[in-house]
Amino acid sequence: MSASAFSLSSYFTKRKESPFILKEEEHKQQDTATLFQNPTHPKVTMYNASPLVANASNRLVERNSFVLLKPLKHVFLAMTTLFFLSISCPFLPFSTANAAAPVTPIKNFKPPDSKAIALKKIADERNKEKLQEEMAHQIKCDDIEREQGLKARKAYEKAYLDEKIQKAKFRSLERQKLLYGLVDQGICPYVDVEGERQLYLFDYDIDLNKVASSAQQKEMMKLRRDKKWATRREKEHFIIKCIVEDLKLRGEDPLKYFEANKAKTRDILNLKDKQLDVLFNRYTYLMETQGSLSGIKADVPFDMEAAATHL
Repeated sequence: MSASAFSLSSYFTKRKESPFILKEEEHKQQDTATLFQNPTHPKVTMYNASPLVANASNRLVERNSFVLLKPLKHVFLAMTTLFFLSISCPFLPFSTANAAAPVTPIKNFKPPDSKAIALKKIADERNKEKLQEEMAHQIKCDDIEREQGLKARKAYEKAYLDEKIQKAKFRSLERQKLLYGLVDQGICPYVDVEGERQLYLFDYDIDLNKVASSAQQKEMMKLRRDKKWATRREKEHFIIKCIVEDLKLRGEDPLKYFEANKAKTRDILNLKDKQLDVLFNRYTYLMETQGSLSGIKADVPFDMEAAATHL
């Protein structure tokens, strides 16, 4: 390196490190900061009039704007992309989809059995009552044995058991009366909707008309809204009544017949309206002309009243 080059570089280095130069640069920076931090400074007019300061101010504003707008640029691009993906665009190589949670189809869905739920509730309550009754009975037996002896306890237990047997027998007779009473009205207790309702009411103390979505509740609503449905039920009961009268004249037990022929009875109740009208007219004609469907009369007709009072 030549001596002239070395002297120039050392000159500029010394000039930069000179305290006078550093102090001058420091004053310039302080003046510029004062200008932007305090617009009411006395030198503001002078700085504003200077084109160099104006250019420096513009560059600083542009730089700050770029720093602020840089993250917004990415947000704008993301929003634009989502917008184009959310609409149908013919130039896109794929089909659009709506954002939604996946819907899984329920296979073999079965509605809840309201009748079974009601029966389970009644069964649980009765089991609870039965358990409480048995506990009370055992406590009383223990008290009798402690106060009166073992012989008195056995006598009390025998009387308690006999009373339960009599109650069960009486209830069975009442149920049998109900069954024959329904048959005598032309209501099959095993297939007819009304027959099932009355049996459930007797056995479980549940009125199926009040059980939601049960066949009995739907039947009740139909009878209230549609007079034709009520007329159809009257015709069905008349047909069943004709069968009952014919069986009685032939000496047969109508209750046993309907218990053994549930499918035939169900077929009658499921006939279409025109078919039901044809059968109704035919049975009406036979009953008016010969007094029964078959015309057969046994020497001793079946006595339903006697059957209802004997197990």
